[in-house]
Amino acid sequence: MTFFVVGLNHKTAPVELREQLAVNPSSLVGLTSELKLRGDLDEIVLLSTCNRVEIYATSSRKCNLANSLLQSLCAEHA
Repeated sequence: MTFFVVGLNHKTAPVELREQLAVNPSSLVGLTSELKLRGDLDEIVLLSTCNRVEIYATSSRKCNLANSLLQSLCAEHA
């Protein structure tokens, strides 16, 4: 099993990008479930605040999911 963390914050990304990835609290549970299914993840935690967005996840697959998960968040808002 692989554990990984991917995210960005006020030190690593401009506010415009953080706004694109921010998750509305009312859609947090649904979006987390979609990301879990889309990424074939075993477990996932999605954290979204005014200063950061982070995804903590585990997967039994060996692949690079980190960037694709962040891209999926951006696609949800496009």
